[in-house]
Amino acid sequence: MAMTENLLSALKHVFHNRGITYKDAAAALELSEVSIKRLFSEKNCSLLRLEKLCELANTDFTQLLAIAESQQQQLTQLSLQQEKMLVSDIRYLVVAVCIINRWRFEQILARYQFSEAQLTGVFTKLDKFGLIELLTENRYRLKVSRCFSWLPDGPIQTFFLESVLQSYLEGGIQNDASHFRFIWGMLTKESVNELNRKIHRLLDEYTHIAEQDIKIPIENKLTSSLLIMFRENWEPDSFRQHWK
Repeated sequence: MAMTENLLSALKHVFHNRGITYKDAAAALELSEVSIKRLFSEKNCSLLRLEKLCELANTDFTQLLAIAESQQQQLTQLSLQQEKMLVSDIRYLVVAVCIINRWRFEQILARYQFSEAQLTGVFTKLDKFGLIELLTENRYRLKVSRCFSWLPDGPIQTFFLESVLQSYLEGGIQNDASHFRFIWGMLTKESVNELNRKIHRLLDEYTHIAEQDIKIPIENKLTSSLLIMFRENWEPDSFRQHWK
C-alpha cells in the first residue's frame, strides 16, 4: 500500500510537470474526473490502471520508482522563506545554482570571486537554509531532488524575470548552437493542452540530459540555459489598440 502511495505521488508530480490534467487521465482510464481525483486522494489504484497512466505520461515504473525514492529523500521545492533567503544575497543564489548543478567547492572557488573563508561561510548558510548537508572538507550532500523546481512566481523566478531576463534576451544569437524563434498561430484548446504536454516533456528531457552530463568534467562543458514561454489567447497591446 505504501508503495502504491509513493508511485501515485510520483505520478502526480510527473503529470504536473508535463501539463497532464485529471481530464486527460479520466479519458485514458475511461472514468469520470471525480473518480480520478478520488483515486489520487485515496491513493488507491490497481496495477493495470497505474500502467495505463504511465503510458499517458510517457513514463514507466522504473522512472516512477526513481522519482518516488527521490521525493522521499530530497526536496522537490524550497519553501517561500528559503527562496527569500537565497535572493537576499546574490552570493547565496550563485552558489546555490552551482551546487544544484553538482559543482564542487574548489570548482566554485576557481570560477567566482570568493575567498575560501567567504565560500565556506556561504556553504554554512546553505546548510542552514536546508539546501545541503555540509560534510567534512567542504564536501556536501545535496538535499534537492533531480525533479527540483523553483516556486512558480516565487522569489527566485521573480528575481530572474526582473534582473536577468532582459539581459538574456538582449544577448542575441551568438553561435549556431543557440536558438531564438517567435512563432504565432491559432490553436484549439485541445491543441494547447497537447502543446503544453510536449513543452513539459522537452523540459524533462533537458533536465535528464543535464543529469547525464553531471559526470563530465566542468572544463569540458559550457553553461547553458533553456527559456520556454507560451501564452494562450495573447496579442501585443499595439495590436489590441486596433480591435473593433
